[in-house]
Amino acid sequence: MKIMREIIVPPMTNNSLPDIEVNWALFFDVDSDIQDGLPASIFNALRKKLDNAVTNINSLGVRSTENLQIIQRLVPKFDELKRHYPLLKIDNTGKTITVDYSARPFLRRMVINYLKLIILPYAGILSFQEGNMMATVTLEMFNKALIIKKFMQYAPFAGRVPVLVGGKQSNDNDIVAVNQMGGVSIGLENHGTKAAYQYHDRYALRQWIKSNVNYPTQMVLADAANIRGERDAQIC
Repeated sequence: MKIMREIIVPPMTNNSLPDIEVNWALFFDVDSDIQDGLPASIFNALRKKLDNAVTNINSLGVRSTENLQIIQRLVPKFDELKRHYPLLKIDNTGKTITVDYSARPFLRRMVINYLKLIILPYAGILSFQEGNMMATVTLEMFNKALIIKKFMQYAPFAGRVPVLVGGKQSNDNDIVAVNQMGGVSIGLENHGTKAAYQYHDRYALRQWIKSNVNYPTQMVLADAANIRGERDAQIC
């Protein structure tokens, strides 16, 4: 007697995610295995739906050996600040310069304005962050928000709604930037804390993509088996 084995398709775990709209420009900032785990027909269908306004920016970045020298170019500016205000503590790591004004809290506004002014010519390469009684200038080797803004200037992305799907390495600053552009942000659970929506894991993300394109019914069982096999392999 032949025993029929039932294959259960994993349920969608992210019903709160929005439907993919035809006017979206979709930017994935996720590991390549997200795409590798989907049949080419799925991504082709997604590209067709969005008129090719789909790309993975995970491996893209604003990188240059010249960028590594920028922090050092700013050192004289910080030396000048130190001469005027000797009680400021300035720490240079080569990638960041931090100004600690805890000894003179009333200098906060001046320090912040000064740092923002000197990094102005390096937009997209240097960023500013404020902490507890300190302010930091950071060398941004990967600025995804800047990349998205550049993409949005050209077809087929121009005139669409920017949508960032982030992963483990995504920066909340990039997510906030997309939100401020009037876009949609989707982050990995417990990572994209500023994202408007979150997904549980890469399997849920794949299921979300499949549910938004014309996906052949006969491929569902095979994909369910593949997903189960991947999870079993991870456990082992």
